[in-house]
Amino acid sequence: MKTTLFIFFFWPSLIAISQEEKIVPYQVKLDLGLDIYIRIMHTADSLVESYKEAPFNFEKEDGTCCDDGLVVIRGFYHLALEQTPNDPDALTSIASVEELMMLQSEEEIKAQYAKVVATADKYFEEGNYSKAQSLYQRALNLNPGDKEVKKKLKLAKKKAKKKGSF
Repeated sequence: MKTTLFIFFFWPSLIAISQEEKIVPYQVKLDLGLDIYIRIMHTADSLVESYKEAPFNFEKEDGTCCDDGLVVIRGFYHLALEQTPNDPDALTSIASVEELMMLQSEEEIKAQYAKVVATADKYFEEGNYSKAQSLYQRALNLNPGDKEVKKKLKLAKKKAKKKGSF
């Protein structure tokens, strides 16, 4: 990917250098590396701001869907670190993206939990206590401390047992 970025950002510079000399001077390599770093950081920073406004995914290289936007953005910051190792800005940015990823994961777990409990409640109301019981147990695996769901599970077990005895 570095090569792609390098060629994309610096193709005119490379043509000019290759026409003038057969060897790229070391200082030009350093300047190009710093310029690549700046462009990568700027791109990643812009993507983070866009992601905060409206999360998105990236199409994969083979055209299939999708890589999470934050994973790709973190990859950009890692590319910047390759250009400028131990850079505090890139390291801080990586930490920020990983924090966003954790928050996103927590939100997804909460949403999944709510959906599982709602589905379990629906099965319970329909009298399908074995399915409700199974889903309440799954909900407790996601959030073991929920006393309300523990009560619902206990009641679903009791009703399933009672229903099975008739």
